[in-house]
Amino acid sequence: MGLDGYLFRRPKTPKLKMAAKLADEKEEQLAYWRKAYDINEMFLSYASPELSTERGFDLNCQDIILTEDDLKNISDWTKEQLKEGIKEGDSDTMLELNADLRELRDAIEKALETDFNNYEVYYYAWW
Repeated sequence: MGLDGYLFRRPKTPKLKMAAKLADEKEEQLAYWRKAYDINEMFLSYASPELSTERGFDLNCQDIILTEDDLKNISDWTKEQLKEGIKEGDSDTMLELNADLRELRDAIEKALETDFNNYEVYYYAWW
């Protein structure tokens, strides 16, 4: 098993979704991560309580809608993580995490360009 996480942007309203479908536009994938557990946990912390189930918080294959404020908070978190940097003697895992964080930073910058009146950004993961 693995973990695949995605950051997408899509039209917010049914009318815009239909217009996008007619124009053959699809949801825009902003980022993809493979086995980026730390990033996944960070995104899951933004999940709405209504996604809770009898078994607890089952967020596998659930859309986690992110507001503009959420994205700004994630941007701040990412910058803080990157500021700590790679320390001497860090493992390959830390190098991969830093690469994932740089990709996250770039994706969040792109996501923050969203017209939040008409589009929404969401995180989706499956494991």
